[in-house]
Parts: sequence; structure tokens; C-alpha cells
Amino acid sequence: MRGWAHVAAVAAASVLLLGRAGSAAAQAGLGEGDRLAVAGGVEVYTDTDHTTVVTVAADSAIQTGDHLQLQPHVVIDAVTSASVDVISAATESFSGARGELGLAAAFKRIDDETVRLEGVVSAEEDWTSQSVRLSWRRELLRRNLGLGVAVATTHNTVGDARHERGRRDFSETLWGHTWQLEVSQLLAPRTRLAVAQTGQVALGYQASPYRHVDFTDGMTLDEVHPDRRVRLSLGATLNHYLGHDVGVVASYRVYGDSWSVWSHTVALAAMLDLGDALSLQLRGRAYTQGHAEFYQETYASPTGLEAFSTDKELASMWNAGGGGALIWRPWETVSVAARAEAIYYRYRDFAPLPDMTALILGGTVGVTR
Repeated sequence: MRGWAHVAAVAAASVLLLGRAGSAAAQAGLGEGDRLAVAGGVEVYTDTDHTTVVTVAADSAIQTGDHLQLQPHVVIDAVTSASVDVISAATESFSGARGELGLAAAFKRIDDETVRLEGVVSAEEDWTSQSVRLSWRRELLRRNLGLGVAVATTHNTVGDARHERGRRDFSETLWGHTWQLEVSQLLAPRTRLAVAQTGQVALGYQASPYRHVDFTDGMTLDEVHPDRRVRLSLGATLNHYLGHDVGVVASYRVYGDSWSVWSHTVALAAMLDLGDALSLQLRGRAYTQGHAEFYQETYASPTGLEAFSTDKELASMWNAGGGGALIWRPWETVSVAARAEAIYYRYRDFAPLPDMTALILGGTVGVTR
């Protein structure tokens, strides 16, 4: 109950903070080029692995003049779980809360060039994180060609929330350094193609203190992951307007890393205007991956092994899902959206959980002035 009470208190304080920020901006008076947008929403995630996450989020965008926009946001997660990971840690169930605060400043030097700086901090009982991200975007050749570059650094501190194991002093560090390069090109008046290359170097503790490996020789050890992981991906997204108020987006991404995990993702989305105030978004996605080079469904002995894991996210698996969102704009300055999505997961070499189904429901309200 204390976790839920903490979530309620932080959520109320966050909504009050954003409300006061918006009120203060309104009282200060918006100039001719100034704009204010505030949005908030709730999302519920639940799956057949006995995990439920309730997320409350709010964000705003404060446009001051023609060149600067401030973008604060807050996210609160309330988690309850009796998943395979939790049960394997000899705990019947788990409940906790996570809070995130962020602030971004986007500076438009000229109409076709934007520089954005963002900082985000988050905390939960056994994890804290601080990140900084800098991005640059430029439109060229009468907006026919777009170039984008982004770099980010994240520092994480990993802990162990269990009292009974006497590991409250457990503390490890994980750094993540990320980059992204993007090029977009207008291929036709109704068609635009974007290609993005993303990479990350993760350094530090990348296992979980809650997972252990039971070897067939009778030994039980906490899982061990390599302390270095290099991730690379290449993706392409095609946007096309079909006419009659219908647009489609198709994308593909290939991913590989230094742990020999390879994956492929394909997605297709459609946007339809159903009238002056109503629109519908539909989305489908499929994903497949191979297992990490050190992952095994069962291990005979730790002898000679540098890494071993029971993380299902490192197993061979695939998932497929889809959903939609209905967006209603009763007034020019107000939008209301409802979203639903279902995803099916199939794990090829993870005996404790052969498959899983997840359901996501959410809604948001946005106001601009």
C-alpha cells in the first residue's frame, strides 16, 4: 500500500505543478507569437505473466516567441507483479512506484533548423537514472531533404530492494552512450522516406540482482552478463498520403549487438480522417529475434562460463500485435484520444514462460491556447 500511496502523492503533486506552471504562463500573458499546450493521460498495461503497470503522464509545451519552446514532462508508474522474474527471486509478488521528470528546450535558430537539449531524471526503489540528450535537425532544399543528429548519455544506479537478503547496500553502475543519424527525403509530393542509424555503447552492470541460474549440477548462482554491450540498428520509414484523408506509414528495422542478438521489426500504420472532428489511427507490428550467444535454456555447470542468464529478453522469441486510437477534437483547442493495443509474445527457448499476451489501454486529453 505504501507504494500506491507514494504514487498517488507524487502524481497529485506533479499535476498541481504543471497546472500552476500553465496558470502562471497564462497570467503572465501570452504574446502574439507565444503558445501554450498541456496534455495528460493514463495508460494501463497488463499481461498474462501477472504484471500490471498503471502510468500517469503529463507534459506541456510553452512557446515563447518564434525561437524558443520549453517542454516539461512528468511520468508516474505504479507496478504490481508476480511475474516469472519476481517468483524466481523467491518473492510472491512485488509492488512499487517509479517517477520521472524531464525538461527540454528547443531553439529554432531559423525556420528550417532546430537544436534541442533535454534532461531527464527518474527514480524507483532499486533504480535511479539521469540522462542528457542533444539533437540537431535541419531542413534543406525547400524542405525536400532533412538531416538529423542526436547524442545522449545516461547514468544509472542499480540497487536491490529486498530486505530479507540483506542486500540493501547493493549498488552497481550502468552507463549508456547513444547516437542517432537520420536522413529524410521527399520522393514525391505525397511520399517521404526517412532512414535512421542508431547505436549505443552500454558499460557496467547489465544483469538483474533478482535473477539466478539453477545449474543441473545442483549449483545456484546469480546471473552474470558481460559488462559491455554495443548495439547497432538501421531502419527505414516510408510515409505516403493516399488521398481521401488517408495516410499510411510503413517501417522496417534490423538490429544487431555484440551479444549476438539479431532482430527484425516491421510495422504498418494508417491514419484516417472520419470527419471534421474525428480521426482513427490503426497500427500493426511484428518482431523476431535470436538469442544471445551466452544464453541457454538450461545450463549444466558454470565451469568455463563467463556469462549466464535467465533473462527471457535474451531468448529466441517473436511477437506480433496491433491496435488503434480514436481521436476526437470537439473544439479547435481541445483533443481527446482513446487507445487500445494487444500483443502476443512467443518464447522459443524459455521454459518458464512459453508465451504471453499483453493488453494496453490508455487515454489522453490535450489543450492548447
